[in-house]
Amino acid sequence: MHTGGRGLAAGTKHGSRPGNWERKPHEQSWPLALLDVAGDEFLGRLARHLGSVAGADAVWICACVERSGSRRLQSVAGWDAGGEAGELYFDPSGTPCQQTLTQGFGEVSGVCDRYPASPMARRGFDGFLGVALAAPGSVPLGMIILLTRASHTFLPDSAENVRVFARRTGDELRNRTARVAAEVELGFLKRLLDAIPNPVFFKDAGFRYRECNTAFERMLGRTRNEIIGKTVFDMIPQEYAELNHLADLAALEQGQLVYENGMRFADGSRREVIYNKATLYVADGGGAAGVVGTIQDISAQRQAEREVHRLANFDATTGLPNRNALLSCLASLCESGGATGRWVMTLDIDKFHALHAGFGHDCCNSLLQLLGQRLIAQVAERGLVARIGGDKFGLFRFAPLDETGAGAWAEQVRELMQEPFVLAGQQLHATVCVGLAQAQAGDDAAGLLRCAETALHQAKGLGRGSCQLFVRDLDRSALTRLALEADLRQALGRREFSLVFQPQVDLFSREVVGLEALLRWQHPARGTIPPDQFIPLAEETGLILEIGRWVMEEACVLAHRWQMCGLPPLRVAVNVSSRQLKRAGFCDMISDILRRSGLEANWLELELTESTVMEHTETNIRILDGLKALGVHLAIDDFGTGYSSLAYLQRFPIDKLKIDRTFIADLPSANGDKAIAEAIIALAHGLGLQVVAEGVETAAQAEFLLQRGCNLIQGFYSGRPLTPDGVVALLSRPG
Repeated sequence: MHTGGRGLAAGTKHGSRPGNWERKPHEQSWPLALLDVAGDEFLGRLARHLGSVAGADAVWICACVERSGSRRLQSVAGWDAGGEAGELYFDPSGTPCQQTLTQGFGEVSGVCDRYPASPMARRGFDGFLGVALAAPGSVPLGMIILLTRASHTFLPDSAENVRVFARRTGDELRNRTARVAAEVELGFLKRLLDAIPNPVFFKDAGFRYRECNTAFERMLGRTRNEIIGKTVFDMIPQEYAELNHLADLAALEQGQLVYENGMRFADGSRREVIYNKATLYVADGGGAAGVVGTIQDISAQRQAEREVHRLANFDATTGLPNRNALLSCLASLCESGGATGRWVMTLDIDKFHALHAGFGHDCCNSLLQLLGQRLIAQVAERGLVARIGGDKFGLFRFAPLDETGAGAWAEQVRELMQEPFVLAGQQLHATVCVGLAQAQAGDDAAGLLRCAETALHQAKGLGRGSCQLFVRDLDRSALTRLALEADLRQALGRREFSLVFQPQVDLFSREVVGLEALLRWQHPARGTIPPDQFIPLAEETGLILEIGRWVMEEACVLAHRWQMCGLPPLRVAVNVSSRQLKRAGFCDMISDILRRSGLEANWLELELTESTVMEHTETNIRILDGLKALGVHLAIDDFGTGYSSLAYLQRFPIDKLKIDRTFIADLPSANGDKAIAEAIIALAHGLGLQVVAEGVETAAQAEFLLQRGCNLIQGFYSGRPLTPDGVVALLSRPG
């Protein structure tokens, strides 16, 4: 508020108008001190000036404000001949201001008698002169209030002197209101920005920082004032700055960019982060204003991902790759044709159980470690060594060998056992049996490894230290396969397929909350054919497209029929193969099936394997987004057996992760599987996903998973697969 005696204060530079201003016609008679200022400075000087020219004892310029649906007057400038003007904030009702706001002008004497409760009367003012300030449309903006004490009266022409300034004062109030509102809005947006836990920043088109939040300040260990106006090269080490600058250029050109990079935080730690950058455009279709970005610290998630991958693909005892890693390597080579002519070897230690009983668990673990080291030294960079279970090892030789060469390789491996192992100060002599199988065109990884294990089994039957090569009955195998393929092509038309449904149970409520549809093939001559025999063949021949559509249609029809019968609605999960997902129009097919079956999309869940979604990732993201737009739920099946990039995993619109049954079978006794299950559950919950454990068969497994926060289970413990009639019976049970 402005204080002081009557008269005008000297002009100041604060709030002054530009030097090239010209007086408007209605400003011609104004004193110079009011013409070279604006804003609050103008209002303060005007209050003094009006006090002088009107002979007032006090002047207030007030703005109308809305509070809780009612109008109040709040002073924005004031002057009092007696000293400090103070502030006013009051309800105009019951004061001379009420009528003035309505009529535009008011002059009242005897305020103390007529309005004793008014703020004017309480301050000892008895004379009132007010001019309302109205916006276009006669919406009140505020008032100019002049007051005198009982012994004073206003000078002649006071009202006219006030009216002269009404338009300009209204403009100033309007601008002030807009400015205050903008400051409030900016303050709110700044608080909102600072409430975001992840670092957020904005760079102009010259790539200089123009705004950031407190999380960004903490990340860099710099204050906002130290950051604004600087470039990334001023803020972070050169090793990170160059890539970030190139990413800024790409984001400005492409409109948006998401990428991972390392980042050195203020505490000296190196973190793995995801940058999400986008071009910010000037309003009204202008050009690019700069780049806005967020930074998400994913170090913990990436570490969890690496740990899941390590636990899923490496043996905890020996540090060697495990069965899953060996199969993955073989699968890649088989698909590319690179395995043909190469050999897979399996071996295990003779009488290992007797050694375990005699030397104990720790010594036998040491034996496995020492044997693993010898095998690595023998194979070197020419192949892969894996521990594939118990005392069994699997080896793959990258270079092709004939049978003679393969036999020589097996002999070299057996010679490794001639030197005794030293365990706990004692020498131990051990022998191994060896099985060998040669990869041929058309082999798959699991089949090739199974051949080597069959040969190992035959070798063990021959006695200690034996070696056996796997011999294929090619004609018989080919004929069997051709016959199975021919029958598979006829099975759908002959109605030999059926569905069974395995319950999915909520671990916390113990209620059935979903069903997984499983395909069964009842062959008229061979009886029940296991899915692992005909599903891969269907995939290879392309029959999976037709069969998969039938499964989807049948599952949706049955699910809708159960709901129409008044049974509790359950979400039905259906497996989707890689070939199905790749087929053009897959989303349209799902939409059509849902429409014709009458099932709402929310009650359908599609399960895709980890390896399927990671193929052609960007394409799959678009497909999954399309499915999600339909309302369908999505789950990653057999999670943990592949290697998903967290950056992509976060972008997939999935709802659930399903822990593969291989990590459940030995729970809760197997430490490695316990660690894998715990890591997957933690990773899923960190991404906001539900977790389903497959293959749960015991109460101990269920209790372990419950304690770790797993959401759902399925397996023989919660219920064997049911026929459609069995589902009806289950859901019809009371309670």
